[in-house]
Amino acid sequence: MDLVPLYFRSVISIADVVGNNRCVVCGAAGDVFCQSHFLFFQENTDFSSDKHWWFWYYSSKAREIILDIKKHKQFRVAYRLGQYMGLYLKNTEASQYFQHITYVPHHSKEFKQTMFSMPFLIAMGISDIMEKPIIHLFVKTKTHSQHILSADKRRNNLKNVYNINRKVPKVGGPVLIVDDIVTTGSTLKSLKNLAVGYGIKKLYTITLARTPKWSDVI
Repeated sequence: MDLVPLYFRSVISIADVVGNNRCVVCGAAGDVFCQSHFLFFQENTDFSSDKHWWFWYYSSKAREIILDIKKHKQFRVAYRLGQYMGLYLKNTEASQYFQHITYVPHHSKEFKQTMFSMPFLIAMGISDIMEKPIIHLFVKTKTHSQHILSADKRRNNLKNVYNINRKVPKVGGPVLIVDDIVTTGSTLKSLKNLAVGYGIKKLYTITLARTPKWSDVI
């Protein structure tokens, strides 16, 4: 993973140079989003009692934007969204909650196919704003798909899919786990259990969006 941040930053820098500074929603002037759309999405930001933040509800427009980011590998947009989320966290008491940032990883084969990771790009944006280091805490040991599964099947499908990255020096926490979307919370729950078993006692999670299926399992 050592070269991945350098690769991502190189792509983002190029995108900054050639970017047209237009809102990805309406085309009006703005860095990724125009002021009106950014304020609209920001109003959906929330913090729940179980230490999970989300920036958007997974509405039709949010879904359209997220799918477009992934389909067209919009590094700059994903990174800027991470920065916006970092600014929100920095302006709240959340800035003192955690010391390290990690993310939901892709399997190495999946990453080689796409060379794109939205959770990692979001984590980079948050890290740069909050000046908190990213640690590559988890590894994905099996490829799997969760998109069409029920909540129970999602939880069963996650058995032995992720593991702790033993190459990372042990940290005591607190740690913020970053993902792009939370549906049932089964992935984040699985990672939190791994982290707790590894000795990290305080964990927080943040996602760009949450769906109506989201439960309180995390």
